[in-house]
Amino acid sequence: TSNSLWENVSYPRSPAAQTGHSAIVYARSWIVFGGSNGENVFNDIWTFDFGKKEWTSVACLGYLPPPRQQHSALQLGEKMFVFGGVDGQTLKLCDMWALDL
Repeated sequence: TSNSLWENVSYPRSPAAQTGHSAIVYARSWIVFGGSNGENVFNDIWTFDFGKKEWTSVACLGYLPPPRQQHSALQLGEKMFVFGGVDGQTLKLCDMWALDL
């Protein structure tokens, strides 16, 4: 039985406050990509490990997708796919990227 009680969950090290990001759940982790803080648009990746209860910034290899917000993402198999969105200059993006998880 659930009591439907909200709890403020915060941890010392976490991503910058942002909107327009995407997120998926994969292997007991929450993976957050991109977004904007109102001044800058990001292409960074953060993971939250539900077991350890900690955030980690992920350093990726190869070419990175351009910074974006208001995009979509999904997890399929061992990959996170990101599509579209808007860059920092209001350019509408129609590209798709895949990240090995």
